[in-house]
Amino acid sequence: MINKEEVLEIYLREMTKYMTYENSLQARDDFIYILEENIGKDYSKEKLENYLQDLGSPYSLASSYRDNKDILITGKNYVILNKLLKTFFLSFIISIVISFFIKNIADEKLLYFFEVSKSLILTIFLSSVISAWISERVKNTKILTSLLKAFSIKELYNYKNTYRIKNSRFIICFVYSFIIFISAFMEYDLDLKNYIFLLELAFFFLVFRDFSYFSEGSYGRYVTMVNIASNTIAILIFMNLAKNVITFKAIKLAYYLLVILGILKILTALKRSNRTFYQLKD
Repeated sequence: MINKEEVLEIYLREMTKYMTYENSLQARDDFIYILEENIGKDYSKEKLENYLQDLGSPYSLASSYRDNKDILITGKNYVILNKLLKTFFLSFIISIVISFFIKNIADEKLLYFFEVSKSLILTIFLSSVISAWISERVKNTKILTSLLKAFSIKELYNYKNTYRIKNSRFIICFVYSFIIFISAFMEYDLDLKNYIFLLELAFFFLVFRDFSYFSEGSYGRYVTMVNIASNTIAILIFMNLAKNVITFKAIKLAYYLLVILGILKILTALKRSNRTFYQLKD
């Protein structure tokens, strides 16, 4: 049986779900202060539930903590976008430097490096921004749907655990982006258009997968389906390239590593969502 502390924590978690970390801390403090001002500190579970029922959906209280500087991409999604762009561009720069040292690039190959660099920079930006835009639309749809229907306190019991995004979670983003970028520079004897297109396609789906999870913070139906579809496409691309295209053994092994990581991601998503896949709200 859920207790009053858990009821309050779930409400606060949903209220701050899409906020930046700083805003979420402020919102929690403000809410607890107002709560204790209205029903006191020694309240019962029933009294708390009645108070939250009168307040309505937790999303209705979150709008006052929206940052004015955010326009198209707001709150936590704006922070995620900034962190991902910094991570990917750092990986991009390191991959260029290492490629130059390893391959000892001749003058006639500099044009290839320039063309690939332009293409990858555009891919980094578009993949991150498109993923952020989609996540923003999903967020707004969920909030609007919640606000348009009558709120019931029992809905709180159906919400999933939401995990706070840690900087360590961006390490995997650095790893797969580095492998993709350095392989693009190292295998410059291959057909440029087809090879780079497949790498960029795999990169987009991996970014979309991670941004969706970072934004939602839990494996609901939407995030689980995105995870399965994105990983499956990326796995097929990496398997095809490793078997039929790549000549460097180190890059082949790196692609197989990404395949294994993709399979583990799918299994993790299925494991976390399996128990409540059909019962919990997305």
